[in-house]
Amino acid sequence: MRLHYILGGKSELTARLHSVVAVWLTAWIISGIGTRLHNRRTGLIAGVVWLTTLQVLVHGRLCVADMPLLLFLTLAARALLELLWLGTDKRWGLWFWVLYLSLGLGFLAKGPLALLVPALAVVLSRWIGRTPLPWARLQLFPGLAFTLLIVAAWGIPALVETHGLFWKVGMGEHVVKRGTEVLNGRAFLPLIYYPLTSVLSLFPWIGVAWPVWLYAKRHWDSGTIFLLGWLAAPYVIFSFYATQLPHYVMPAFPAAALLVARWLASIQHQDVFTPKFMQVLCSFWGLLGAGLVVFSQVLPPNAVSHIIIWLGVLLIILAIIGYFATRIIVYPRPMTGIMVMLLSFGLTVEQLGWTLRETNATLKVAVGTRYLPSTTAYLGWDYTEPSLVFYTGHPWEFTGKTEKVIQFLQQNPQALVTALEREWTLGGWFKAKFAGTPPETPTRDQSEKVMAVQKRFPQLQSRFAQGINIARMSWVEVRVMEQRPESVNADLR
Repeated sequence: MRLHYILGGKSELTARLHSVVAVWLTAWIISGIGTRLHNRRTGLIAGVVWLTTLQVLVHGRLCVADMPLLLFLTLAARALLELLWLGTDKRWGLWFWVLYLSLGLGFLAKGPLALLVPALAVVLSRWIGRTPLPWARLQLFPGLAFTLLIVAAWGIPALVETHGLFWKVGMGEHVVKRGTEVLNGRAFLPLIYYPLTSVLSLFPWIGVAWPVWLYAKRHWDSGTIFLLGWLAAPYVIFSFYATQLPHYVMPAFPAAALLVARWLASIQHQDVFTPKFMQVLCSFWGLLGAGLVVFSQVLPPNAVSHIIIWLGVLLIILAIIGYFATRIIVYPRPMTGIMVMLLSFGLTVEQLGWTLRETNATLKVAVGTRYLPSTTAYLGWDYTEPSLVFYTGHPWEFTGKTEKVIQFLQQNPQALVTALEREWTLGGWFKAKFAGTPPETPTRDQSEKVMAVQKRFPQLQSRFAQGINIARMSWVEVRVMEQRPESVNADLR
């Protein structure tokens, strides 16, 4: 992100550009693995499958660290393949350096997952294959020392600069705590959560899972074993991780793309067919998309209805492409179909993205902060979104305690407090429907606490904002309360 800021200035585009670059570089590496294991056609199809997977399309546009992590994990997998299964590298050769450089950079991107996934993938592959591996080729101890050196070169200054908070927050809260405690009150569903969410995350290619598995069993070789171990590793790691989010298992998706591509590349023109599960899956999402489009027409023409329309259109396009995917890829001159596929995905997601942006609650809060004095102190009260920092260009404090808000206002004559009043989540909506309560009942209602503070500090000038909280995929109502020095002095008089 810093590199892109230097090259293109600070903007939403440059903040997200690392994900865009990483997703295409990952496609290139996946294509190389497919070519190395099988042939160029398989490699090309694997890259296309990767780029047209729904979760990849979403995360390939987000300002998060997942795609750089996946880039380095995929590069590490390529190195492991060369070292342990193909045995083409000499001691201290190219793939030794690629492996441990990738592990170090992956760790810096998003922590220990960069080490855990490759390690478990190798262990599972060894267990699945039941054949010894040339472990000495890994040169484990000097290699890990090199990886730790890369991590330490940035990690130690980060620890010093943050007075230990990098470890306490970055590792303690975002890795250890998320693994032992459920984040944001989500349900914990071991073993079944990720198979269920993969129906959407891996759409449309999850629809060919069964024929891909049958083909893999018929062509059981070292490449298949390696890919199955790689595919299984993230699911094993996160099935018992307390906080569950659909994208956590994305490190398995490059392996899934390669397995799907091998099956697609094997299909002859006369044997092209759409598997039954793919037909059912695409029909379901297509009908759901059509239902959303129809439903949006009975709603008032506002931001929510526009979001629902584009979400429905996206599901319809995904369903159509998924239904005809095997024909598009297998028939001669597939590039036309592939380009139509990519453009359809891209344009629809772009329109949905712009619609979401227009209703972003954080942006609506940020609009009113542009002309505030530089001495203003900022506090987020139960609205703890880091995007506030990006869009306002100011540091923020965050809290969930009323006492902290009161203390903050007492200590800062020039202050701005953004308080969450009410929030509606999709899960809360379903719970309300099943409980028989009105669906408009908010999942969280903090309005009484907010009004109590407003009454205690009558000099506060407030405005109201509502919109989508993208990070939680919820609809929120927030109250922005501003305190100015002259109003405090008048109140004291």
